[in-house]
Amino acid sequence: MTRILTARTIIFTLALMAFTCLAPHTGHLQNRILFNSGPELVAFIHSLQPEQEMDQLGSLNIFSSSKKPQTVPLRYKIVLTPTNWISTYIAWPECTTNFTLKVIFSREEPPLYIIEYSTNDLKIATPITNKAELWTRFCNSDFYIGDLGLEFLYWANQRLIKREMRRSRYCYVLESTPPPSAFSPYARVISWIDTETFGIVRAEARDTNNKLIKEFEPKEFKKIQGVWYVTELQIRDFLRNSRTRIQFTPQNTH
Repeated sequence: MTRILTARTIIFTLALMAFTCLAPHTGHLQNRILFNSGPELVAFIHSLQPEQEMDQLGSLNIFSSSKKPQTVPLRYKIVLTPTNWISTYIAWPECTTNFTLKVIFSREEPPLYIIEYSTNDLKIATPITNKAELWTRFCNSDFYIGDLGLEFLYWANQRLIKREMRRSRYCYVLESTPPPSAFSPYARVISWIDTETFGIVRAEARDTNNKLIKEFEPKEFKKIQGVWYVTELQIRDFLRNSRTRIQFTPQNTH
């Protein structure tokens, strides 16, 4: 019997954005949870949490028009605690230094971000307290640190534009607009959120002139022991003419 990851497992991982275009239809539209406003939809998403822990190996593959392609080994983990859950990204951008980003999620507060640098002899952990730091690049990729925490879903201004089909999925179209205090490089983010799984099928970031500056899309999936996993997803940065692919090799779920 084929088993799928539930929304609570998907929602706070990168697989959240990619998995849902393959999720099967489980019933008619009237049997789904429907929301009529952006704040209601986002509040429901915030109430979700993973059902199981996860451990995946992969790589960041960075392609730029001005530089040689770069591959960075990556490990991604979900750890559950009684009060929250932690998404951890461990990268090896250099031979002697490990770079770790921890994103701590809870139901009632925006994510907490912690950066760790470690060598054989030393580990330094620093929480991010300045919002502007969320918009620095993760290991020089096209992912900002705030992208990995889905920071746009925590902005106060959330507007439900419409519902429409996207990649054969019936989706909410959500517009997220940052306050000045967010220091975001995005003027708004448009996301297509599956009405069944509440995963993000596609996301677009636009500037003040409504110009597309970033887009996120899933690329490949693989079924392992009856469970669909995302194995490749891509974010494209139109300002610097580059793109980053994250490729995963699913390891363990608990």
